[in-house]
Amino acid sequence: MLMPVTQKDIAQQLGLSREAVKFALNGNGSLSAATRERILTEAQRLGYSRHSNGAARELAGRRHGKRVSTGLISMLVPRTVGSFQADPYFVPLLDGIEREATRQGYGLLFTRWEKNHLKPAVLNGGVDGIIVLGSRYAFNRVAGAEIPIVSIMGIEEMSPTVTVDDYRGGRLAAQHLIDLGHREIAYLGHDLDGWSQPARFAGYRDVLEENDIPLREELLDFSASSPNWTSGAEAMTQLLERTRDFTALICYNDTVAMGAVGALETVGLTVPGDVSVVGFDDVSMEYNFRPSLTSVRYDRESLGAMAVEMLLSIVGDHPSPSESGPLLSVAPVELMVRDSTRVA
Repeated sequence: MLMPVTQKDIAQQLGLSREAVKFALNGNGSLSAATRERILTEAQRLGYSRHSNGAARELAGRRHGKRVSTGLISMLVPRTVGSFQADPYFVPLLDGIEREATRQGYGLLFTRWEKNHLKPAVLNGGVDGIIVLGSRYAFNRVAGAEIPIVSIMGIEEMSPTVTVDDYRGGRLAAQHLIDLGHREIAYLGHDLDGWSQPARFAGYRDVLEENDIPLREELLDFSASSPNWTSGAEAMTQLLERTRDFTALICYNDTVAMGAVGALETVGLTVPGDVSVVGFDDVSMEYNFRPSLTSVRYDRESLGAMAVEMLLSIVGDHPSPSESGPLLSVAPVELMVRDSTRVA
């Protein structure tokens, strides 16, 4: 039976002290970036796992009244997401989380949650930190457990968060359509109280104002109950029942946009012939959707890695928002122009 690789083994391989190895694997101490990277690389090469002796460490810690590292972080995913490990949106995000956690010597626990159930291990100190994906309920359930938490795409304004530059994305989408000659630009959205939605809409609104284009209430619809294909189609149908006086459409994300395109085609309108459509998240190509959507893109794998980096920077530290302000990392965006938009 092979014995698990220890910090002592790594130290001996590199000719370093065990304290240096411990500092590198715990993400603290005053090591240089080069030394820390060297230790992490060697740990990965040897197959070191921080949680290989987790049960023994937890028992020892409890005897001394201390909280000890488990070497695990948890990723909380809403049950409503469906098969998130096969979802074109989530695959690169989860890859980024998993690869960075592995690089840092941590194991990863994927945890689905339902409204009245969350694994006790998550709440009872079974993990060193938690990454929460877009759920205020899940965030509130774990916020009182005294475990470091990082949210992806924002949940609470004062929580450590990694997100994307939603405001700039909204601006890029609106300016692209205006540059093509469109002035009657509708907006199809989801949950004005969410984190991403207000910023994306604000970018659209501000660009219209800067170009002396009135914001028309009848061209706005925020009834997409979920940011998915079905809700997009239903919201588009509702908007079409109110007015067809628009030549372009910006949607909260690509799946809402794909549903909207289907609803437009159902009433005999073509994309981009009659209506140009812009989405967000850039996933339509992974669905082989036609027409391919012009969309605001960001690197989802990097977003996942950013979440792990932020979480491990506060594990055991617990900075107070009132003292240092909320931690926030923002991923850049770019506009990918494809077949769903054309000159007005």
